[in-house]
Amino acid sequence: MVAPFLLLFGLISPILAADWSSHSPGDSAEEIQAWETLIEDWQQAKAWEQIHAAEVLIALGHGEMVRTQMLAEREAREASPSRIGVWRVLARTARDAGERRHWVQQIEKVFADQAAPDRAQAIETMAKLKETGSPETQRLAREWMESDNLVELFVARWFLVESHDLPVESLFELVRSAKANSRRLGAYALARVGLTDPELLRELADCTDRESDDSVAAPYLVAAALTLSADPGPTDSWRARLVRLTAVAPANAQLEAARAMVQWMSAENAAGLAPQLKAPGVDSRLGAAWVILHAHGRVR
Repeated sequence: MVAPFLLLFGLISPILAADWSSHSPGDSAEEIQAWETLIEDWQQAKAWEQIHAAEVLIALGHGEMVRTQMLAEREAREASPSRIGVWRVLARTARDAGERRHWVQQIEKVFADQAAPDRAQAIETMAKLKETGSPETQRLAREWMESDNLVELFVARWFLVESHDLPVESLFELVRSAKANSRRLGAYALARVGLTDPELLRELADCTDRESDDSVAAPYLVAAALTLSADPGPTDSWRARLVRLTAVAPANAQLEAARAMVQWMSAENAAGLAPQLKAPGVDSRLGAAWVILHAHGRVR
């Protein structure tokens, strides 16, 4: 059951505590540990790591619970570095199109503010939400296509692909880059945008196979290749490689790997991720909890 001290000191909201009661006596030890880890991180993590916890909960079907708590915290976080993340979560959990549009417009206002320090997060969030944005937002994004800053260039390109202003091939150029960080970013975006062109899928498979395991891009390319079914042939070897890479990858890469693993990992295999529930990195723990709970069918 939920650790009593967490309830005593209010570290778990009443909504989360009530939700826990839906667990049955037959739940496995790793399933119980995964859920406790997830809700503890959701309540205690700060800034963007809490946003990541919220998005794992949304993926598992607990969007309304997340929405309620985020709305309660919204005003206190209006000036925080993660305000864009709060609005992203609220847009994803909006009850209707009008409510979603309100949060999307808040995000667009930040991107339009030349002095805002979180403009890159704003336009990246527009891409993640698959929002096409206003003509002015698109115009401002096109300005960043001339940027020497890799992050600005990347998020602008991603958004403009999602808004149908650029072809998906423009993102694939990053995968072809000689720089590992560019390949990492390209794979990260392609896994979300989607890829259907047979030639590009074959090229993605080739790029994945060529990438060295010690490259920062490796877990992202393998995850993208699996997510997009770049080539059915090496699927089993890619899966094994992703599990191997996840064991030593940075926390953010482990969370990205989890996004691919939930598509295929069984409860039996997911049990092997239980040690990561005690990892020092929040994103590591979130990724493991997500895969374990999904594998056990804990999706609403």
